[in-house]
Amino acid sequence: MKLLWLTLSQVYSSCEIEFLPVYNPSDEEKRDPKLFAHNVRAVMAKALGVPVMDYTYDDCKLITRAKEMNLPNSNALLEVQKIRHKLKLDDNRTEEYIVNSKLLCQNCSRLTFLEFANYLNVPCTDPLLQQLFRLYDKNSSGVIDFREYLLGVLGLPFTRSIIDTVKIAFKIYDRTGQGKIPAEDLAKILSHTLAMPYSEAVDTFQQVAKSETEFVTFEQLSAHLERKAEFASLFTISKEEKMKSRNGEICPNDYKKNN
Repeated sequence: MKLLWLTLSQVYSSCEIEFLPVYNPSDEEKRDPKLFAHNVRAVMAKALGVPVMDYTYDDCKLITRAKEMNLPNSNALLEVQKIRHKLKLDDNRTEEYIVNSKLLCQNCSRLTFLEFANYLNVPCTDPLLQQLFRLYDKNSSGVIDFREYLLGVLGLPFTRSIIDTVKIAFKIYDRTGQGKIPAEDLAKILSHTLAMPYSEAVDTFQQVAKSETEFVTFEQLSAHLERKAEFASLFTISKEEKMKSRNGEICPNDYKKNN
């Protein structure tokens, strides 16, 4: 829409049209429409001088949601999901089991590769697992924040509301196992789910805790946000995504169709 208005506001607009030679499909391409479409796309991309990326419409929606929520490592989450599918982690719902069974480490902010492999129950010699670890080991320090990995994976599906993602984040960042979160961790949760600035997150903690305690629970935070009109959308799922949920379609598992 913005591009349309900018175009209409110009006295005149110019464009260049290039007609490519007619692409005649081979016998193999006639038998395989996907191969034909792939090769035509490659020819067009080469003529335009642009790269080719295998992103679907759902992929674009997925990464947009991740960026809007400010999920950890949002730029790499599509690659993360593809690797998880190849490792069959999505089939086993491994990360969900880790969080719900309270098997989280005491200091998940500094997890080594061997510990990472142990938690995911994948051999440490697997090159795909090594690739997955490197996506989160930004400084090549040999350790990652396991909480960021779990939140990126479990916070992504469209089939849950954002407030449900906040609830999952509470479980991930709960160091005591009692459902209570200090101000520092609440700031990280709100930053990586609601894209809330640190100062605003601290103010939210103070409003919820009311100087009575050094911790807040998910129930307290949820009740506080529900009273705020600006957060009403957190408690809903779009009609389109409800339909996907009923049909058993979950975006991160779409890679089963594509790979």
